[in-house]
Amino acid sequence: MTNLFPEIFLGLTLLLLLVCGSIVGSSPKYNYPLLCFRSHTSLILVWTICLCRLDYVSYITTYFLYDDLSQTAKIIISLGLLGCIGISKTRKFKIFEYYVLILLGFLGLCFLTSSLDLLGVYLSLELITLSFYILATFQRSSAFSTEAGLKYFLLGAISSGLLLFGVSFIYGFSGTTNLTHINYLFREINTESPIISYMIQGGMFFFCNGLLFKLGCVPFHIWVPDVYEGTNTSVTALFSVVPKIGIFTILIRFINSSSSDIWSTLLFSLAFLSLFIGSLYALSQAKIKRLLAFSGVSHVGYALLALSICSLDSYSSCILYILIYIITALYFWGLTLCVEKKNGHTLYLTDLVQWGKTNLSLALTTVLVVFSLAGIPPLGGFFAKFAVFASCADASLYLGTLVGLLTSAIGILYYLRLVKLIHFEQGGWSRPLPLKKVHALSMGLSAFFLCFFVVFGNLVLTIAINISIHA
Repeated sequence: MTNLFPEIFLGLTLLLLLVCGSIVGSSPKYNYPLLCFRSHTSLILVWTICLCRLDYVSYITTYFLYDDLSQTAKIIISLGLLGCIGISKTRKFKIFEYYVLILLGFLGLCFLTSSLDLLGVYLSLELITLSFYILATFQRSSAFSTEAGLKYFLLGAISSGLLLFGVSFIYGFSGTTNLTHINYLFREINTESPIISYMIQGGMFFFCNGLLFKLGCVPFHIWVPDVYEGTNTSVTALFSVVPKIGIFTILIRFINSSSSDIWSTLLFSLAFLSLFIGSLYALSQAKIKRLLAFSGVSHVGYALLALSICSLDSYSSCILYILIYIITALYFWGLTLCVEKKNGHTLYLTDLVQWGKTNLSLALTTVLVVFSLAGIPPLGGFFAKFAVFASCADASLYLGTLVGLLTSAIGILYYLRLVKLIHFEQGGWSRPLPLKKVHALSMGLSAFFLCFFVVFGNLVLTIAINISIHA
């Protein structure tokens, strides 16, 4: 039962926060204690981290598996949420339900990382997306927010349909939705009943496409730039940082439960498309959010490229890459929230010129993080990409290494454009960039991790390898 403590604690505190908010959160008598709810949410996340146990004894039930992979994923998600809360601006969210929805999505992610049954995966994803649908439309006075939430809801319904169609296919031909049972079944029917095996693989194909839809890889990326652009920036940071590690965790479990030959070609094709389309579309973007959206599509491609090899080394390199990407995205969304004006108008890349001359230390740190995202040594992004390319080389997938290097060269072009705008463009006027202490701490820790990754990178890689062994 000790493995269940994070979910039990999170569920109980979520209910208490909801009751407390209903009583005092909207009362002028208590001066609308918004900061109190923010600090309580952060404290709940810290206690959840403390309750996550890392040991080598796995706890398995019919529907859930608690092992090092799931527990580490919960810790990473908790830290990502803490960072998002640290960089967020809450002046537009004067109601406590914002934090309740964040914790509700986090509870769904905790169940998702531990799910061992396809129905459990589906229900966990629906719990996550339900809270995200509401968060996307949280600015009810904004037409852009309403449009983004509607697009997210309609396209999310399509992905849910794919998931359910795949589950019904698998259950109809196998009689089970448990991933462990499906793994045993594959070993027996591959030679005895090839037709049934092909039908189960077809169901798994549809289910996998539903998961990839949530990641936003090509060709399921249509919703990503529009939703990122229309949603409030604090909520967009949640969409970009939080769910990816949970979905990649369940993808690793899903691939391990079936023959790896099924997924290698599919994942490599999607990685190839994501890398090229994400990098090429990012070159022509003039808005900051759309640039970060297409950049995220290309970086999901790198993680899928590692995942397509279906080996222990590739799983560890995938986990390492997603971790580095989450930390980098946390910094850039914090920077976007710093530059964002009070009226919340659309941000363009040229807005970066205004503060480049007024805050030189932040401008220099931003350049280092940009170089890390581009894969320049000895920063953290270089080691993440090197791990992916090394996995491709070990598997003799030289085409994957070539594609990754080529798209990295394309990506350097739009990253260098950011450096040019920050340091070499001449703006007509400039304004000081205010930074709160919590905001500066979140961004500073992210930048420190990326800049000095070479010091403790071996420890992080060892942890990633241990996690992949017990996946």
